[in-house]
Order: sequence, then structure tokens, then C-alpha cells
Amino acid sequence: MDRPLSSVALDFLSRWPRTNQTWVFPSETGQTPYQGIGKVWREVRKEAKLEDVRLHDLRHSFASFGITARLPIPLRTPRGWNAERCLGHGVGFACLRLMSDRLFDERPFRILTIVDCHTREALATSARTNFRAYQVIDELDRIARLRGKPRSIRVDNGPEFAGRLLDQWAYLNKVELDFSRPGKPTDNAYIEAFNSRLRQECLNAAWFLSMADARSRLNEWRDDYNENRPHSALGNLTPSAFAALLEPARKVA
Repeated sequence: MDRPLSSVALDFLSRWPRTNQTWVFPSETGQTPYQGIGKVWREVRKEAKLEDVRLHDLRHSFASFGITARLPIPLRTPRGWNAERCLGHGVGFACLRLMSDRLFDERPFRILTIVDCHTREALATSARTNFRAYQVIDELDRIARLRGKPRSIRVDNGPEFAGRLLDQWAYLNKVELDFSRPGKPTDNAYIEAFNSRLRQECLNAAWFLSMADARSRLNEWRDDYNENRPHSALGNLTPSAFAALLEPARKVA
């Protein structure tokens, strides 16, 4: 045995913090990711030359680092969010959410995250010391210029989203506002899942020295998420690759 199993598991965890996700270990060809604890186990044995390691031992090693080696229960796709309704729009359905974090000196700042619910692309991870409704609209206008206006936007009942400014913008641009029910974050499940990954892999793992540093790290993480993370709901394609496949159909529509 060249290295203890815990050391091998730690190496994998350092590279891919969320080991219970289906995109954990992308294959060398980039086509099909290694999914589930069983394939992770085979990769650990292959890399460390541990021929006699049992799957139970690998689960125990992950547990020693506070990681539950299991696949999450898939979220139910809300009715009506399908490809046909999205083809005629640059962004069919978008989800918005605000997050909070702090710089190294405890100064707070907020992050506006926007996700395309069809392609699962992260469209924005914009950081500011604070967000007002007009700044949310500025970010939506920026995305509309690049990708087209969304058909519908799903938001919570925060003051930045529930005020008159966003309502007026949506009316003038013929965009439907879909508010989640108070106390029901699962109504906006796509953005909640995305923000959980952002929190664990970027915000909790980084020490931001300034707002410029925070914006740079957030953009770097977003680019990696869009370009290098295969998604099982997209046929194990990355969000950017899936969006590229839809582009010809959108032009025809």
C-alpha cells in the first residue's frame, strides 16, 4: 500500500469538494463523468494501487472528512419549464437570488446570482456592497443585450424584487414575474442548488481582500461552472456546450 486511503481520499476532496454530486470526477475524454461513490472508489484504487480496498473503507474515509458519500435526491422539474417554450427566447426561464458574504475585514457585500433554468448556465454572479432594485434591473438589461429577454423570471419576495421598479420593467419588457411562496425556498430550487455550490466552493473557500478580488474570484468560478461542469440533466454536457447545441434551434424558432 503506497499511501493510506485517507490520504488518497483527501487528495480527491481537495480537488472536488462536493464529492456527493454526480459531476464529481469528469472522465479523461470529457464525455461522461464518473458518477457515484462506486466509480469514485474504482478511481481511488486505480490511482493509489490499492487492490484490496473495500467500498465500505472508502465511505468511512469520506465520513472522516465530514462528507456523506451518497447521491442527492433529484429535484422535480417544475411543470412547463421545457425546451419548446424556451427555444424562441435567449433565456427562457431565469432564476434570481441575492446572497450575502463578507470581506476579510468583516465588511459585508451582496451577490446577485442569475441562472438560466433550461441550460443551467450561470448568467451572473455580480457582487456589490449593496443591491437596490435599479441595480438588479441594470444587470437584467445587460443580460438581455447579450442573450435576449427572458420569458419568465422566478424570484423571492425580497424588497429588491417585489417593488415597483422591477414590476414596471417586467411589464414594459413583457416578462412574467413568478414569485416563490414565502417560506418555500424549494419553489426556486434551481437557484438554491446553484447558490449552495457557490457558497461551498467559492465563498467558504476564499478570503476576499477587496470587492475587486471578490468579483474576480466569483467570475472565475462562474466561468469554470459553465465551461467545465457536466450536468446529468443535460446529458452530461456542460451548460455552455448544451446552450451551444440549442443555438441553431433558437434561430429557427
